[in-house]
Amino acid sequence: MNTTVKKIGKSKVELNIQAGKEIVEKKYEEVYTQIGKEAKISGFRPGKVPRDIIKQRFHEEAKSSVMQGLLEELYKQAVDGENIAVINHPEITDVDLKNDSFSFKAVVEVRPEVKINKYKGIKIKREKSEVGEDKINEALDNIKKERKADALDDNFAKSMGYPALSNFKEVVKNQLFISLSENARRSHEAQVVDYLVDNSELDVPPSIIEREYAERIKMLDYQMAKQGINPEDIQKKKKESDKGLREAVAKDIKVYFILDKIASLENIEVDSKQGTSKVMELLLKEAKWSE
Repeated sequence: MNTTVKKIGKSKVELNIQAGKEIVEKKYEEVYTQIGKEAKISGFRPGKVPRDIIKQRFHEEAKSSVMQGLLEELYKQAVDGENIAVINHPEITDVDLKNDSFSFKAVVEVRPEVKINKYKGIKIKREKSEVGEDKINEALDNIKKERKADALDDNFAKSMGYPALSNFKEVVKNQLFISLSENARRSHEAQVVDYLVDNSELDVPPSIIEREYAERIKMLDYQMAKQGINPEDIQKKKKESDKGLREAVAKDIKVYFILDKIASLENIEVDSKQGTSKVMELLLKEAKWSE
C-alpha cells in the first residue's frame, strides 16, 4: 500500500491511497470464501459450491464487498501509519477498483495545531471562601422570611428538624462554605481558561463548531419544551441567544483542544470520565496565587 498526504488549508488533509494486485486478490479471496460458506445454490450443499460458479453468480456482490472492505481497512491503516489525528468521518472520492489495483482519496478534518506560549505559573487571584457570622445570619434571616417564623430560636431549629439553633447554624455554615468554595473553584478555573485562550494560537475547524452548536440547540429545544414554553417563544429565545451561544461553543472547543495539547505535553491520560480535569488540576497546582 502507498499513501501520500497533502495539507488542505489549516485543518484538512487529503490522503491519496493506493493498493496493488496482491492486496486486491487477497481481499477477493476472503470475500469469495465467505460467500461460498453462505451461498445457497440448487444442486450443491452449503460450502460445496465450486468457486467458478460463485464468481459467476456473485461477482457484483463480491466487488461491492471488496471495495467496502478495502476502503475501511486501507483508510484505517493510512491514518494510523501517518499518525493523523482525525476528528470526523472522511469524505471519500475517486474510488477505483481494478483486478490488479485499488485506489481512492480521503479528505479529513484533523485536530488543529495548538501553539501555547506558556501554561505553568499562570497568575490567579484567590477567591475567599471563609464564612463569617454576617453571612450566616443573613442566610438564617432569609430562611426565617421564607418560613414566616416569629423568631430564630431553638423552637425554630426544631421545626427545621434540628435539636437546637446552634446545630442548625452549623449546618447553614457548612452549606455556605460548600457554595462559596464551589464559586471560588469556578472563578479560579475561569481565570485559567481566559489566560489560555488569550495566550494560545489555533484555528478550530468550523464544522466542529457547527456540530456542537447544533447539539446544544437541540438540548435547548428539549429543555424549553419540557418547561412548557410554547414553540413561538422557543424560537424567539433561540434567536436572542444565537450569537452568545455560538461564541460560547467556539470558546469551549478551543479550550478543549488547548487542554488536550497540554495533556499530551505532560503525558496526562485524558479519558471519557474525567475529561481534561487532571490537566486543570495541574495548572492550578502550578499557578502563581495572589490574595
